[in-house]
Amino acid sequence: MDLLTATLRTEDIVAQLAAPTLAERDRATATALALGAPVAARLLDGVDALAPTDKGRRLWTFHGLHMRRAAQRLRDPRPVELRHRGTLGEAIAILAAEAGVPVAEPLAGAALPVDVDLRGFTLLQALDAVCAAAGARGAQGRRGALATEAEPLPPFPTAYDGVWRVRAVEARVERVTDFVATRARATVRLQVDWEWPVASVGPPRLTLAGPGRVEEPVAHGAGAEIVVGLDDVGGDGPLRLHGELEAVFALDHEELRITPGGGEVEAHGLAVRIERQDDAGCVLRVEPRAELRARGDAGLVGVPGSVLCLGAGGREVLVSVHRIRSVGVASEAWGVRPPDDFGPIAELRLRAAARLESRRIALDLAIPRP
Repeated sequence: MDLLTATLRTEDIVAQLAAPTLAERDRATATALALGAPVAARLLDGVDALAPTDKGRRLWTFHGLHMRRAAQRLRDPRPVELRHRGTLGEAIAILAAEAGVPVAEPLAGAALPVDVDLRGFTLLQALDAVCAAAGARGAQGRRGALATEAEPLPPFPTAYDGVWRVRAVEARVERVTDFVATRARATVRLQVDWEWPVASVGPPRLTLAGPGRVEEPVAHGAGAEIVVGLDDVGGDGPLRLHGELEAVFALDHEELRITPGGGEVEAHGLAVRIERQDDAGCVLRVEPRAELRARGDAGLVGVPGSVLCLGAGGREVLVSVHRIRSVGVASEAWGVRPPDDFGPIAELRLRAAARLESRRIALDLAIPRP
């Protein structure tokens, strides 16, 4: 334990997030980000019962902590080792403690017996294996909580790597004839997930090693679904899906601060300014410069759509913005609307990706033929 952790109590740090001065609140946020996981759970204690202007700083700090957590998990996805003979609830609690996330309550099937010896597993792989041993299924829910359902998971062909999990959740085979020859073609639906709080900044891209068709990914919760078409899949054996899945992740974020009348802020390929302001809020213009536009992404990357609004009277609120992409250009207009009684906006803060990195997972799935 380092000196900082030994001399600071998490409850004191959380209390300082509601300090009367902006400087004190900023120091408390910086301290919380430095401490990391020990503070995260305390930030959520009773937060849902607070007024929006009282919980804004807490949620802003919580989001910052988990951006750092996601980056750390991407850099160092440590394998899970679990040898356990007992109940499902006990095994889930051990996994949750190792991952630094809560356990969902109530936990379905908590009393089911489990006997596992897992070594070198990813967290999601370990969660699936523990639940399978109990005849249940698991998931990561809101704020990373490990949850279970007391029914078995279908035998999805699955690939795991680091923070990734890719499942083939549906397969169809169609036989077609032109009255000269008969051939078969298949459609496979993939579900892509990442360990919470990791999420890509754009949809993942699948490249097949052989012939086939890949449809555009569709967002599905925190992950994505991809539909793949495979031609000439005759025979009776399993369908083989070979390829490489790629996604882009933000490994670091920087806080940008924008003030009314303060001009444009440029950082990490972005230009941000307050375009106009009225009594109800303001419009924030977020525009990528040439280095980001050259990436060819469909929109802005690595810029979460939440903004901390600071009022002239010292109040703060976290706002989910209304994003409107400009036709024909890559810039976006963000509508920022704090509560009606918030008053004039003195400053806006958002976080932008300071470093983007591409990660890949190789796929070689044997999918039972329907």
